Amino acid sequence: MIIDTNKIQALLDDKSISYDHIAEVTGLSKGAIYPYRVGKRDITAMSIEVANKLQSFYEKIKEEKKMDIKIKGLKKAVGEFNKWNEQARIYFDTKELEVWTNVYAGGNESWYEYHDENIEQVVSKAGMVASDNDYLSMRELEQICIATLG
Repeated sequence: MIIDTNKIQALLDDKSISYDHIAEVTGLSKGAIYPYRVGKRDITAMSIEVANKLQSFYEKIKEEKKMDIKIKGLKKAVGEFNKWNEQARIYFDTKELEVWTNVYAGGNESWYEYHDENIEQVVSKAGMVASDNDYLSMRELEQICIATLG
């Protein structure tokens, strides 16, 4: 397994997961987890064994969360996107799990730019092209957003 320190850091930063739960699932002691979680030790100095256990737990939790993700704003975003006959983009905030549509009247090419690494453009249409105006369902948008979470 290739160790991904970003995944390990994400697990350690997730305060909704207790030390007890991490220790129980990984078999690591809370004392082994603590210095990395509070930043006293750099995760790049972590042993391969500890890193492997934490990353495996992260991936397990991520799969479980994918099954239980509640994305805010799906209905409204899909409704606005489907009703609009001109340029439109749907954005997804991967941190807040919220989705919305920006619409652009009159061929305006000045798209909103988001300078936040958590905001991803997930769907767009240019407008007047018939094939571009296909219907988007809530289920399709939800699947696209979940896939964006990687």
